[in-house]
Amino acid sequence: MASSSVIAIRRFHFHLWISATLLFILLIVAFFPPTFQFGAGMYLPIHSAMEVFSIIVAWLVFAISLNSNDNKRAGTTSLLGCTFLAIAVINFGHVLSYSGMPDFVTPASVEKAINFSLVTRGMAALAMVGIAFLPWQPLQSKWIKWVHLALTIGFIAIVFWILLYHSRWLPSTFRPGEGLTTFKIATEYVLVVLHVMACIGFYLRFNEDHESAWSYLFAASAIMVSSQIFNTFYVHP
Repeated sequence: MASSSVIAIRRFHFHLWISATLLFILLIVAFFPPTFQFGAGMYLPIHSAMEVFSIIVAWLVFAISLNSNDNKRAGTTSLLGCTFLAIAVINFGHVLSYSGMPDFVTPASVEKAINFSLVTRGMAALAMVGIAFLPWQPLQSKWIKWVHLALTIGFIAIVFWILLYHSRWLPSTFRPGEGLTTFKIATEYVLVVLHVMACIGFYLRFNEDHESAWSYLFAASAIMVSSQIFNTFYVHP
């Protein structure tokens, strides 16, 4: 046990070093003037490929969680798995809505893509906070996971209905020629705070039992803090 604990602590320090190094590199890059700008013909395939990869990862999280046989924590796992199902499906809407893509029910636009993206990244942040702080509880009934799934499908339908047909209900997030709106920037900082909270939760859990899983999750949240910060000041989509 002592040996595994030492290994876990070393791994945590390694993940902390990686997270800090990546943030440092991103900050350096941010202060360099842009020398190259992707055209739509190059950027759209790259963006679509990266998003499809993230969709596959989210779908795998859902599939593994739904089929978990760990009765001690199956309740929380089911809830988090369904959250990642919603992330996967709604992120697919984000891919199809990006400016330059063919019409997906309504014309593609920067704001349409941002709206889908904010929902998925908000759910991901909340899921990470949930993993960090929610108690791992067993299923009270074998039907609960199917209730979670039904509610998730209903939530996905509502999100698509609002974003495709009633986007005018939502605050503006991007103005051509001006860039991001105050609402969009503020929302990104809320997501930053959520990921910082998740980092704190994972750190506290790691100190309790020195499980390597908390170390990996801490690094994931720390890196997502960096990515969220960079979503607050771009001007061109």
